[in-house]
Formats: sequence, structure tokens, C-alpha cells
Amino acid sequence: MSKGINSNVVWIVSFEVDAAGNFLDYAVEQFDLREHSGSADKLNPLLGKGVFESAEEAKLWAEKQFSNCNTGCSGCGGGCCHGKNHSGTGDEKE
Repeated sequence: MSKGINSNVVWIVSFEVDAAGNFLDYAVEQFDLREHSGSADKLNPLLGKGVFESAEEAKLWAEKQFSNCNTGCSGCGGGCCHGKNHSGTGDEKE
């Protein structure tokens, strides 16, 4: 059984990115589901991946994502947060 959103309020993490794709900053914003009917179903798949039921959990996740991105690149899987190109072998190219 998958976990779903159990509260009326969630916190959503967003990142500020420059033109080169580098992370500059992040924000944690409160989103009231009571004002947006049907949003909980759309946000359920993102629970724990940018959408959280507590501000503290959202901030910890955002800080982890932000610090991982700024401490060294390992390919990032879905695109490099350092704006670098990867050959697919783990070798980084400036």
C-alpha cells in the first residue's frame, strides 16, 4: 500500500537555477490543499521527492539536495547540477 498525503497542508521545495543549470538557492513554501481541490492526488507521487507534510522534513531534504549538488558531481543521473557534460562513464568534462 502506498503512502498518501494525510494533511491539509504540504510544503513544496523549489530550486533557483541559473542559465547554465547551476543551483543558486532553494525555497520551501507552504501549500494549502483545501484551497486546491484535486491537488493531493496529483502531488501524492511527489511525496518525499519535493513535497512533504512538514516544513522541517522539506528543509532537510532541500539542504541535502543542495549540498550534494555543490560538493562534487557524480553524474546526477537525470542531468548534472553543475552544468557539466558527462560521457556516461563518470568522467566529467568542463
